[in-house]
Amino acid sequence: MNSLCSNQESLVRNVFLIFCVLLVSSLPAMADEYVANRIIVSVNDQIITEYDLNERMQIVMSRYKQAGQEPGRGELEAIRKKLLDSMIQEMLFAQEVEKYGITVDEDAVQAEVDRLKERSNLDDAAFKEQLAREGLDMNALQEQIRSNMKKQRLLGGMVSRKVLVTDSETREAYEARKQEYFTGGGVHLAIIMVPDNVSADEVMRKINDGELSFEEAVLQYSDGPGVESGGDIGEMSWSSLDDDWRAALRGMEVDDIKGPVEINGAPVIIRLLGNSKGTYVPFEEVKDSIYTELLKEKREKVYDEYLKGLKEKAVIRYMD
Repeated sequence: MNSLCSNQESLVRNVFLIFCVLLVSSLPAMADEYVANRIIVSVNDQIITEYDLNERMQIVMSRYKQAGQEPGRGELEAIRKKLLDSMIQEMLFAQEVEKYGITVDEDAVQAEVDRLKERSNLDDAAFKEQLAREGLDMNALQEQIRSNMKKQRLLGGMVSRKVLVTDSETREAYEARKQEYFTGGGVHLAIIMVPDNVSADEVMRKINDGELSFEEAVLQYSDGPGVESGGDIGEMSWSSLDDDWRAALRGMEVDDIKGPVEINGAPVIIRLLGNSKGTYVPFEEVKDSIYTELLKEKREKVYDEYLKGLKEKAVIRYMD
């Protein structure tokens, strides 16, 4: 009887020891699983886990690897933060899409997949290989396309319909930026850069009195460019001239000689060899591009305001 009890106690002790060993050996795996599934952000009634974020990081890191690059620690932290912000935005948009019951046609999704294949100039097998290198498969790509299409429809209703660019706004933008549409125009110059040990006024007097031609004065006195070509420094566009040059050339006619004038703190004698007034591109030729630019600016502003409103209304909790 005592022997039977002793055997039973020994069996219980062995079972208990085995249980303890199994428990201890499973703790690292349980800890890893806990870390991987740790909730890092909740957005209203939905969550983003460490696992979700790491999946996105793997895609980004695979692209770095393909490019033969390796981001530093600081850059990695910045990437993680940017990805998390992007995931929060995606979740907010997805919640709005669900709220308004926005759907997309699967044929449209497939058409976009086909368009991407055509643009990549790859056959089906090579296209799938390329997706795999970027951490995607066909289902993941289709889901991305589907989500983007739903988002665009949402933004089309919430953002685009609120954006309007009028003809008067386009005209005002043209007038405000008119200098950007200036084409042609410039001056052809010859100069004498007078050295410090020579009186620039005396050089100018000799030219005015006919003692020296401009070209002779260049050869005798100038220490600047174009000495061998009579001081000719070529043509310069009006848009490239700084204030000193603009002030010096104001009122000059072709073949006029003026000086000495101060250019960037140095005495210079100028001869105007040619002058092209230039023209402005007509409003009608650039109004479409101005309209598109203004439309983009307004859309970005309304988009930012819409996203800001979503974030303000949402309950976003960071668990770190």
